[in-house]
Amino acid sequence: MLLFHPVLRGLGLQFCRHILKHRTTAVVIATCRNPEHATERHPGTRLTVLRLDVSGAADRVKESFGRLDLIVNSSAVFHPSGKGETSLRDVTAQGVISTLTTDTVGPLVKAKQHSGIMVNTTAKVVRVSLHPGTVDTDLSRPHHRNAPKDKLFAAELSVSHLMSIVDSLTMERTRRAFTWDGTFSWDGTFSWDGTELLW
Repeated sequence: MLLFHPVLRGLGLQFCRHILKHRTTAVVIATCRNPEHATERHPGTRLTVLRLDVSGAADRVKESFGRLDLIVNSSAVFHPSGKGETSLRDVTAQGVISTLTTDTVGPLVKAKQHSGIMVNTTAKVVRVSLHPGTVDTDLSRPHHRNAPKDKLFAAELSVSHLMSIVDSLTMERTRRAFTWDGTFSWDGTFSWDGTELLW
């Protein structure tokens, strides 16, 4: 069982397409605000689309499916204004709070909601953060003009790279951040004595 959020466009849409094409026995659960639009883009019987709400989706997944093997949260914003990175003079507390709420707090809350139905919950769960590169989607459009042509990826290519990383994950690679090519985005934070503090 695989859960993806959101799925109407961009990386979420491509993650669903990739899994449905390449994992012929996988059952995919997708969430979005308007499921009636998502089903038009994801025909097939192995896909269930649920309306996204903060508390109800996890309960419905548990009741209907009982467990999850993989959760992918691809919701993100660069900046509430819709711009890309902005200069320091444009930074506001509300803008930072809004961005962190979507990009950091949202995935954390979703992980908490679904933690009780991850498969084999007596074992440790591998969790990572993945950077897809600069992808040809609406989200990264402000960055397209500055991206080298060979580094502006179609969503299909980016997802293919990311799923290769997912397929290679082990407990030794948990709590890490990886870029699209499998290299570490960062190696962690270090304490005063030089030991690494993994997130």
